Amino acid sequence: MIESHSNPSEITTHPSTKAALSPSTCISGFIDDKETQASRQKLIRESWKRVTQMSVLDGEYPVMRFTVVYFDLLFNHLPNLKADFDSPDTQSRFLGKLLSLLVNMKDAPQESIDADIESLREIYIKLGVKVETQVVFGRVLILTLHTTLTPFFLQSSFSTLDRKAWVTMYVDYLIQKLANKSEMKGLDLEILKDLIYQIDVYDKDFYSELKSVFSDCKKTMSRTRSTKSSRPNAWRKSFYISDSSSTNTPEKSPVTKVGNRKRADTTQVMGSKSTQLPQTLKLVHSLPDLNCKSEGSILPQTKEPAAKKKSLTDRFKKIFK
Repeated sequence: MIESHSNPSEITTHPSTKAALSPSTCISGFIDDKETQASRQKLIRESWKRVTQMSVLDGEYPVMRFTVVYFDLLFNHLPNLKADFDSPDTQSRFLGKLLSLLVNMKDAPQESIDADIESLREIYIKLGVKVETQVVFGRVLILTLHTTLTPFFLQSSFSTLDRKAWVTMYVDYLIQKLANKSEMKGLDLEILKDLIYQIDVYDKDFYSELKSVFSDCKKTMSRTRSTKSSRPNAWRKSFYISDSSSTNTPEKSPVTKVGNRKRADTTQVMGSKSTQLPQTLKLVHSLPDLNCKSEGSILPQTKEPAAKKKSLTDRFKKIFK
């Protein structure tokens, strides 16, 4: 299930102009020598430092704000992931692993890096994430950096060089580390970088380009899961230390405000089982025309049993009454 915005001018989280993917805005030809790698890592660390120092509302923390914006954008792109990233704790731990690999790669112990990579790889396998979905994750990350570092339409603190550094590191380092070798065959990494780099295009244009790039891929974005790995919450075990004293449970997660909108914890509405996730991750090969605004899923939905459907409705009313 994918949502697109039919009118990007209404989106306040990032500016969208009807720009096309073009050589003038791509990042191909980024020389990859030791000096460039050091410079790129410095840009990443400095821009992340600005994120941690940004102004936020009373009671908020910069990293908390960054996490909220990231997942708000991610759920706009892949709504069914709400059922898997269904609590602030799960969200922050996942994003923390992702960011630590990009920001701390130079200084972190190799054992720590290897552990984080293996943890993310396990999560991606159990969620059915393939290269196409990683590209969407990367686009959302760059949009979040741009959004949080460009407050109130003032001059951006996230320059084109900063963006190039993050995109290049994300593709050359994370995607290559986490993707299966068979998935990477025939893929041009520079094209993947260009896809993620383009934050000033309509979502529908991004999806069109994404679909075009992977048009030769016959496999869907969802791997066949084993019975064991498809059990609810199975993949979340890598997030939690065996300490039952934590009180930050999905059931007690508060309503989080994003701009002027409220995003309620989805656990109580959707439950912990993501029955539609395999459909979600098939987005590239089953996208219809995205020119119209979608109010719900644009993919076939799994029909809920009558009794369960009634229960979910009752829970929904309790949250939003």
